[in-house]
Amino acid sequence: MELDESKYINKGLGQQRCDFTFLVDEQVNLVEKVGSVRVFSTRGKKCGLERDANGIQGYCYWHETNPDKAQDPELRKRLEAAVQQKVYLGGAFLSGGGPGTRYLDSSGPLNLSGANLQGAFLAGAYLEGTILKGTNLRESNLMSAWFDSADLSGSDLTGAHLQNTDFGYSSMEGVELFGAEISRGTQLEGIYWGDDYMLATERGGRFDCAVAVYRTLKQHSRDNGDYQTAGEFYFREMECLRKQRQGEMPPSSIPKISSRDLYSDGGSGLRYNVVLDYIRAANASLARETPGVFLCHSSSDKPFIRRLGMALVTNGVRVWVDEAEILIGESLIEKIESGILGSKYLIAVLSNDSITSQWCAEELRIAMAHQIAQKGINVLPVLIEECEIPGFLQEKRYADFRNADDFDKAVAELCAAIQ
Repeated sequence: MELDESKYINKGLGQQRCDFTFLVDEQVNLVEKVGSVRVFSTRGKKCGLERDANGIQGYCYWHETNPDKAQDPELRKRLEAAVQQKVYLGGAFLSGGGPGTRYLDSSGPLNLSGANLQGAFLAGAYLEGTILKGTNLRESNLMSAWFDSADLSGSDLTGAHLQNTDFGYSSMEGVELFGAEISRGTQLEGIYWGDDYMLATERGGRFDCAVAVYRTLKQHSRDNGDYQTAGEFYFREMECLRKQRQGEMPPSSIPKISSRDLYSDGGSGLRYNVVLDYIRAANASLARETPGVFLCHSSSDKPFIRRLGMALVTNGVRVWVDEAEILIGESLIEKIESGILGSKYLIAVLSNDSITSQWCAEELRIAMAHQIAQKGINVLPVLIEECEIPGFLQEKRYADFRNADDFDKAVAELCAAIQ
């Protein structure tokens, strides 16, 4: 593995550099030429900051890339002592650059809580069970490292390189992950994210950044078949979008729903009763002047409608959906017409089933009649599959939900159109 030393060696803020001073001249075996030896005249100079007469820089044990730390039997003791003595370890090389650097022994878990390891190189290191509570790991290289069952709660992994890193069954409650590089090979199985799954980015009020983090974790969970965790991060993402829009914490009247309540077995669909309770509570929490939308759709498209309804109310949009508003024994026609007249927008969900539905046609007729009469109802087309768009809607731009991966983007565009 080739390393760009300038990215790691003793690089930090001006007042945060290694203050190690060489007391003797250092002799270092170089890897460029087998068997070559150089003697550094580093006596009295500081690590990496001063050159000798030949222009050679010397680095201390922690910031020197050459020594193979994987072969150092005292590595663990050295590191624990350095942390306790608050030695500057930013940008330090703590592994040999490949599999084999172990920090495990019979003396129990390695404790690096609160250490400043910003920019440190730990690629390929074995750190099973290590305690890293509140540790600064910003921009560190943890590629292919093994953190199985480690405690990283409250740690800062901003911009860290986490490709193929194994965090299996670790505690990552309240971690900061904004900008971290997570790959398909990053192992996140069995992680404890905290009871509410809320990470540091959201707690710090940076909702736009939190949305990006939650989307990454949601998609990673889905790709690995973990629908429960994906559901939890979906809720956190929606909550951040709502907070960003309204600038307030979620009202206590909105029930907290976990993914095990929300998703049916296997994660194939949303449980309608749970979704409807959420939509009703969210609608009730919104101010009266909040714009309302009527969801015009075919009964065959209910799974999509429930997901769209939750996304809209979470973004501060009042939603009228028939199964949440019409009770047994009530007049369908009267309730539907009342719902349309009480809404500022009608979202026409277009599918092969909806364009042939008599109920959808009637709802659209009512809405278009009032739109023509300038009574303030705007029709917003939403396309969820390839179908023939009705002639009176062809002139309107539609929100495109045909690609499931673009759902969040399409919701954002739809919300932007709702004033």
